[in-house]
Amino acid sequence: MATTRGLTLYHIPQSRSLTALWMLEELGLPYRVRKLDLAAAEQRGAAYLKINPSGKVPALADGPMVVTERGAICMHLADRYAPGRLAPIVVDPRRAEYLSWMFYAAGVLEPLLTLAFLRIEMPAPPGALAWGDWTTMTAVVRDAVAHREFLLGNQFSAADIMVGSMLAWALGTGVMEREGPTAAYVERLAARPARQRATMADGGRQAGGGR
Repeated sequence: MATTRGLTLYHIPQSRSLTALWMLEELGLPYRVRKLDLAAAEQRGAAYLKINPSGKVPALADGPMVVTERGAICMHLADRYAPGRLAPIVVDPRRAEYLSWMFYAAGVLEPLLTLAFLRIEMPAPPGALAWGDWTTMTAVVRDAVAHREFLLGNQFSAADIMVGSMLAWALGTGVMEREGPTAAYVERLAARPARQRATMADGGRQAGGGR
């Protein structure tokens, strides 16, 4: 396993950065949190823009390396510090499904959940939108967790952190209904000690309330 040179998470409470915070708690390694002041638009200040020119959180400093985008952060941490535990290794047949879910979370779940939350409809011909449609997405997720504890079966992985954090936010905000296999899956994840520690570190909100 790689040796940490110092992990620092640039974080804004009650934001998408909670996903990276949860990932760090699952690792069980020491890390620091540098909280940015949203009211003061610190994430748009010159100092932080040198870290992430997009002016967004999360960003992770891992020694001299800086990783942005929460999916990339989760993949980096899992591959570097928990290979085989939070991410199937490259030769593991489950790696393909794992990667698919990591990118599904960012490419399909996030846009559809965000549009639903904002009540924005984007009429388009079938197949025209890269993220697909709501009915298909909800069915894909439901079927994936209906008869399995986690997305990869009995192995919890960073894919559950990515997908689960978004679903928890959707349930917490009422974007998705709290019923059926998807809600039960989110409840299983909410019971994880690392998720609960991340929630407390983020400010003590209920585990289903953030992403």
